[in-house]
Amino acid sequence: MAEQYNPEHSYKKQIERIAKPENYVNEIAKGKEKTVYNHEDGEKVVGVFHENNPERFESNRTKKARYYLTKILHLLYPMHVPNIHMATSEPSTIVVDKIVGEHLKQYIKDHVAKRFELADKFSKVRINLDVNADNFITSKDGNLYYVDSFTPWVHFYRNYDGIFNGERYVAALYSDAALNKAINLLPKAQRDRAIK
Repeated sequence: MAEQYNPEHSYKKQIERIAKPENYVNEIAKGKEKTVYNHEDGEKVVGVFHENNPERFESNRTKKARYYLTKILHLLYPMHVPNIHMATSEPSTIVVDKIVGEHLKQYIKDHVAKRFELADKFSKVRINLDVNADNFITSKDGNLYYVDSFTPWVHFYRNYDGIFNGERYVAALYSDAALNKAINLLPKAQRDRAIK
């Protein structure tokens, strides 16, 4: 029997709850770009981006692109990228699976090697990982997860000889061709999900 629609579990209701800061419980981590809290279901976390960060203006299109890029990367690397369930714009949040485990240590030789091995794997699809140890967790089952958020592109204004000419450009932080090549290697069901 098909599961019936339950308005209590609708995304609209989730967004309404996420939009209220009093619903954020148990701060897990605070970084330069966001603060991470436990989700009310205990199986996910909510990353709340700092809106007052002057270095980080993001359009709704960028937030949407982050969601889809993370979804695709999870399909490609399910043992290294937590699944993303939602991204919102007001407030600017993401909801991803909670990875229970241990953060890697910054200067332990074995941990440094693991971070760079994973970064090398992601470089095959032209994704550059921030290899700071705080961005990695080894799960209880031994998998190494990258737990920072992915930025799909950056905006910049072109300068010539120090003169601002007002032209805005966007530079992708991934390669369409490399992602498509990797997606085409997936089993059909996953490949279909990645390209829809």
